[in-house]
Amino acid sequence: MSKKHYSEIYDIPLFNWEKCIEGRYEFMRVERIRKYDESDIKAFLELFDKYLKHRGLTNHQLAYLEKQKVYIEFAVKFIETGNQAYLTQMTITEIEMNDLNPTRHKGVSIGATVVTLSKWLGSWIDKKKITLEDYLVMLDEFENEHKVKK
Repeated sequence: MSKKHYSEIYDIPLFNWEKCIEGRYEFMRVERIRKYDESDIKAFLELFDKYLKHRGLTNHQLAYLEKQKVYIEFAVKFIETGNQAYLTQMTITEIEMNDLNPTRHKGVSIGATVVTLSKWLGSWIDKKKITLEDYLVMLDEFENEHKVKK
């Protein structure tokens, strides 16, 4: 089985990217297998670095990372002390993290965003055919057009 991975945002299909950010790293392979391994995770992290260089981190994504840090701090405190109150704080923080989940664009999933973009374009966008880069460009153009109209 081939271990060729997608290595550029202009190569990876949006469908594969969506699966990878959900933790399904086997979708990094051009010829997918059932289970991922370290090389798939490494390939994803390298591609994610390229994504960050291209897009940067939004305030929303930074807020999500900060919530993750808070969650980890509560987990450490619970492990160190056994105090059940930290479990409650972890649950609250987990709910807040779900609201900030960066796999959703401004609170909307990639799938729902594709539907909106498809309506805007007047034709269906196939997540298996469009690349991540093309999707991001389209999203930027959609947002720019709608900022002007407001």
